[in-house]
Amino acid sequence: MILGAVVVYTGIAVAGSIYWQLHLRNLAKIRGLLVGAVYQKLTTVATAQHENAAVTLMSTDVERVTQGLRVFHEAWANVVEVGIAVWLLQRELQTGSIAPVAIAIACFLVTLCVNKFTMPRQNRWMEALQARINRTVSVLSQIKSIKMIGLGEQSEKVLDALRVKELQFANGFRMIMVLSFCIAFAPIFIVPVVCFAIYLSASPNGSGDNTFDVAKAFTSLSLVVILTQPLSSLFQYVPMFAGAANCLQRIIDFIHSPPHRDRREGKSDVTRERGGRRDNASGAEKSTAVVDIVGRNTTTGDVLSIYDGAFGWSENQWDLHNVNISIPKSQLTVITGPVASGKSTLCKAFLGEVPYVKGIVEISSGAGIGFCDQTPYLTNTTIYENIIGGSVVDNAWYKTVVRAVDLETDFERLSSGDRTYVGNNGDALSTGQKQRVAIARAVYARTPLIILDDVFSGMDNVTKAYIYERLLSPGGLLRHLEMTAILACSDQDMCLAADLVVDLAPGEPPVSSHPGRREQPKYHPMDERKEDNISDTADSPATTYTERDQSTATPAPQKQASKTPSDWATYGYFARAVGSPNTALLIFLGGVFGTLYTFPSVWLNWWTTDPTARDSFYLGIYALLQATGLICWFLFTRHCLTTVVSRSGKKLHNSLLSTVMSASFSYLSTKDSGTIINRFSQDLQSVDGELPAALLNTVATTFIALAQVALVATASPWLAISYPLLVLVFYGIQRFYLRTSQQLRPLDLELKSPLYTHFLDTLRGITTVRAFGWSQHYVERNQQLLDASQRPNYLLQMIQQWLSLVLNMVVVVIVTLLVTLSLKLRSSLGLTAVALVNLMSLSQMLRSVVIGWTLMETSITAVARIKEFEQTTPRENDSNSDGVIIREPDSGRIEYKNLTVSYGLSNENLALKNVNLVIEAGQKVGICGRSGSGKSSLVASLFRLLDVRRGKIVIDTNDIKDYSLSNLRSSINAIPQDPFVTGGTFREVLDPYGASPDHAIEEALRKIKLIEHVQDHGGLGGSVKPESLSQGQKQLLSLARAILRRCRIVVLDEVTSSLDLETEQLIWGVLQEEFRGCTIIAVAHRLETIVGFDRVAVMDEGNIIEFDDPRVLLEDANSAFSKMRRTGKAH
Repeated sequence: MILGAVVVYTGIAVAGSIYWQLHLRNLAKIRGLLVGAVYQKLTTVATAQHENAAVTLMSTDVERVTQGLRVFHEAWANVVEVGIAVWLLQRELQTGSIAPVAIAIACFLVTLCVNKFTMPRQNRWMEALQARINRTVSVLSQIKSIKMIGLGEQSEKVLDALRVKELQFANGFRMIMVLSFCIAFAPIFIVPVVCFAIYLSASPNGSGDNTFDVAKAFTSLSLVVILTQPLSSLFQYVPMFAGAANCLQRIIDFIHSPPHRDRREGKSDVTRERGGRRDNASGAEKSTAVVDIVGRNTTTGDVLSIYDGAFGWSENQWDLHNVNISIPKSQLTVITGPVASGKSTLCKAFLGEVPYVKGIVEISSGAGIGFCDQTPYLTNTTIYENIIGGSVVDNAWYKTVVRAVDLETDFERLSSGDRTYVGNNGDALSTGQKQRVAIARAVYARTPLIILDDVFSGMDNVTKAYIYERLLSPGGLLRHLEMTAILACSDQDMCLAADLVVDLAPGEPPVSSHPGRREQPKYHPMDERKEDNISDTADSPATTYTERDQSTATPAPQKQASKTPSDWATYGYFARAVGSPNTALLIFLGGVFGTLYTFPSVWLNWWTTDPTARDSFYLGIYALLQATGLICWFLFTRHCLTTVVSRSGKKLHNSLLSTVMSASFSYLSTKDSGTIINRFSQDLQSVDGELPAALLNTVATTFIALAQVALVATASPWLAISYPLLVLVFYGIQRFYLRTSQQLRPLDLELKSPLYTHFLDTLRGITTVRAFGWSQHYVERNQQLLDASQRPNYLLQMIQQWLSLVLNMVVVVIVTLLVTLSLKLRSSLGLTAVALVNLMSLSQMLRSVVIGWTLMETSITAVARIKEFEQTTPRENDSNSDGVIIREPDSGRIEYKNLTVSYGLSNENLALKNVNLVIEAGQKVGICGRSGSGKSSLVASLFRLLDVRRGKIVIDTNDIKDYSLSNLRSSINAIPQDPFVTGGTFREVLDPYGASPDHAIEEALRKIKLIEHVQDHGGLGGSVKPESLSQGQKQLLSLARAILRRCRIVVLDEVTSSLDLETEQLIWGVLQEEFRGCTIIAVAHRLETIVGFDRVAVMDEGNIIEFDDPRVLLEDANSAFSKMRRTGKAH
């Protein structure tokens, strides 16, 4: 018997370890396959379908699929185990064995009925989760604008409401899980009672006397344990399978979603006649989602042509129609027109990115298109890596391109030169710098065709003139390379060197014209740059995509994986999030359940050893104990999975959110967005899923194991002597295990952050990626990041299996000792039976306790990361957050006193240096200067977005440090350069605080001439779709929002840079009327817009080099302002 016990338990340990090692390896492959498939599909989805759903699919959904598949083989093995147990039980209890089968069938049917609600409730939860993640991504991507316009608190409330909604839907799903767990445990509590009742009722005298003894009772009970434990597991697996199937279906639906329709590959009928094309065009009108893009015979001289085209972003709503355009090869085409005339839509149509199309588009460029979007697409890598992109490294050509886009001066100012990291969305650079980096990437790729969508809007006239001359003029670099260039802009001056001009007007067909070649002005920069010979690279061979040589690239700074030990302080932090009453109730219910789970076997021992026992009495008490245990299990699981999760989930999300919203802008601009999103997705997923499950198992199994250990000791007191030694062994194993697991778990979470960042970057710039033809390059990069994230995850799984094997071997020792001592010392038969029955589950319980504890230790890492993030994230210095609330400025006088500011606490790369500036109340002051000169920094410092090294800013008579941040930012009316327009209704976008009546909102829309657009899209209650709005329309909505606020100070940060002349005049007219008497600070690159201001400040390298009346400055031919104005006019 002793040898048999050793062989059986050793076999279980070894076979189980081999099985799990193979199974977990397959699960890792499945995870890699699913994440890779989601990303592969992401690169091919239609532009109109772009959303952050892919981030949720690759994280939450994939994790739930692998969790469901983790127990796949366990499920069918449990069925086999149940069948064998039923057969053995029938031999022992005869007709009593019918009960387990009937109860199992009943529980299975109830489980199926309950799980009908699983998929719809999980879908609602996943949709709410996805909505929260989408909104969080949107807020983080526009955090600067949010802080400037004072919508931080409002955005925090919106995200908090989305989290509450998510938790409510999650609780609906978790209640299904609670019911499933109770049904799963029902056989454990019900089957013994029913079996014994049937057996006793079938005995000869109906009382069971002399037939229901210790051997019969505990043999039957052991078989019931063998039967009910796999049944319990099997019923728990059903909702896991349902959830996994639902998540897998979501992934499949995404993969099967309509792909991006792009047929730019050549067809066999490229030489067909124009009449044939027109026939096809009329046929294409039957399907508005189809566009023919065929190879074109390059001998015609046209690189791209559109015949009878119509393009739109919504079905049956055409932004452009009757489009007939031919773009000449190796020449410059300029697309111009007012706001919302369709310039960006036409550029996207050239790329095949518009979802609804009629007509024919022909293109001869099959080697990718160099594309610069209206909003520059940059990833949080170095400037160098952004320019190289997916092209091969050619340092000589790189230097030529950098010189052509005037980045050399910027590199000299930056301490790390072109190895400077650009930050999230390029926030570490000025708008002009971001645009020049994007232009450099397009030029560096040397594609036959380059499309530039409003790329000069953020540049000063000098820089604009320089780049225009070096790239687009007849003697420019693109002409030397015989590249075809398409430029979309609202600036009519850009048409000077154009070979073809396409004029767009809202609702009208495009009009093409060939302006006569005018004499090109000479380039006249402020600093006498030497003319560079650009023809030496004109004959360089075109670069085609190959895998980039990484040898010369500066690697990203490697952050050492943070070891976040799950100390007691972390558990205290989590307990405070849950709340002391809830924590105490959880422990109490766990203790009661553990007692009721084990005590019935003691009652059974008393029953079978009592010679005068009345079976009906003992059976009734036995049934009462079992029923109470089941009820306690329901209360325990419900409290843990709903109350505890909801309280901790809301509290920890609030901690994360408040930390992010109060974090310094310098931190947010340099921190990878994927790292922060990982906190809101992966870490909160652990808090909502892994941690509660580990907590539930740990608390329950700990109390059960304690009770079972006590019962085993009663059968063999000598075995109890070994308990202290076993405790030391378990503690030592746990410490040895945690030494590694506590490092692997943070590494697992941290290496997923680059994967999140890569997904988010791809979502944001998928049009650019596809235009360049870099999709495969990005897929390969995703595979590298995925492999890196898989390693710690797989290693963590493997060391968990090592732990399981070691614990199983310890159980072998315990079983051997118990059996040996029981046989040698002749212990009480009843107590020995109690011990053996409990030992059957004790081995599993001891494993569950240690594994549950270690899983909780690794799961609590997410809480430790949130705690660390909250404690270490640099905050904005809100020195007066709890002090006296200073009222809004009375006059609006602003004074900068010897102000020096920087990004971050470092004194390197100071943004402003010893700035002294006085803006009197009611003055209109223009701020101008070259890109990167400090204009936006001057404005940002007014909102305390930058770190002040020296000096101060005074509004009226108050230092801005005396204001709380919320009061300061709400007292200044800001229209930022990047307009903040997110999802929601038009009413919510225009009046986020709900302070204005509808008629006031409509009046503001009339003033900016957007009332018809809003009415056509559902009125104020209609949904805003930011992707369908032009940059100019977003800017106009921001102006309408500003009109609804009344402040003495108005700050305009390049609000007209992307607007045509007519719309620009409209905006300035509205500003003059609505903000009469207000202090206005306007950052401008178009100097004509600020010529009529009271004062102009000219900036250079963080200093104010001129400050005077613009008319006075213009009269001085040697003034910097005058030179900038002449350069702009000459251009």
